[in-house]
Amino acid sequence: MKNEKSKIEKARKIVIKQLNYIKKEVQEWLEHPRNRSSFLDGSIENLRNYISTADDIQLLGLGAANTAYWYLNEYSNSIFFHPETGSQKLALLARHNYASVMFDAVLIEQQKLTSGLLLTEAAFNLSTTIIAGWNREFHALVRALHAGLDTELLDLHLTHLHENGTLYRHFWFLLHLVFDVEKLSIDTSLYSYPESLTPYDEVLSDWKTTDLEKVGEMVQCMADFHVQHSREDSQGREVYEFEEEDYWLFPYEIFAFLRLREWIGLKNPQEFDHPLMQQPLGRLPCEPGVPLARPDTPLLDQVVAKFNQQYPNSIPWPKD
Repeated sequence: MKNEKSKIEKARKIVIKQLNYIKKEVQEWLEHPRNRSSFLDGSIENLRNYISTADDIQLLGLGAANTAYWYLNEYSNSIFFHPETGSQKLALLARHNYASVMFDAVLIEQQKLTSGLLLTEAAFNLSTTIIAGWNREFHALVRALHAGLDTELLDLHLTHLHENGTLYRHFWFLLHLVFDVEKLSIDTSLYSYPESLTPYDEVLSDWKTTDLEKVGEMVQCMADFHVQHSREDSQGREVYEFEEEDYWLFPYEIFAFLRLREWIGLKNPQEFDHPLMQQPLGRLPCEPGVPLARPDTPLLDQVVAKFNQQYPNSIPWPKD
């Protein structure tokens, strides 16, 4: 018990320190004109170029991803200072994340692109679609990632030199969850795969439990792991699961786990005791069973419509 209290207190100190840093950092990042130009305005220009000329098709995934990154920062900032706008920003983030993966998946399949996603990007983009509660996009995205195991989208085929897939346990955790939900199979022996999935292996073994106390314990373990891996090794000797500071306080993998349980009709605890789950970005953004409203994205709508003309019906694009 004493060790558990000590662990929680240590996590609380880390979270408070990160929270103070991130609140200041996000606000300053959004106010810098260069960031708006690079991540939002430049991406909008690329999307418009594609509509008018069909050029820059290889940049569609990057353009959507950069726009999503802008909205990730806007989402964090809104949760800290204007929480009433948080749902809208999260929806914009999820919409662009979904588009970015689907653009790349189709272009790789069509041999128009040769590089795909980082595993952390794939995990985060999948999670935001789940958190948003968008079933049709979820089905399309899961199938794209399932096929992408065997293409350059994820580039995970096992070779004696290939360690890419061994680095991020939470990526595989999410894949196992969504493949279970969608009844898709995977032979992990074919791919670069972690030696251990701790702490996610214990969660996977009973993730459909109806015991809410056990669900709370699962979240506690995953939150502890998230906090301990929310850092960057300045000397480059270690790879941490959540190195990017944008993910330090956003437990998206835990949110995805909880939302998937809701989707299959299971209840979750109302609250969680871990400090990561008690700060502003650690609260599940949507009400159970209530998907986010799909945002108005007229430019992206035009881009997807043209893309679907070039590659018929390749990207499902539901609207509310």
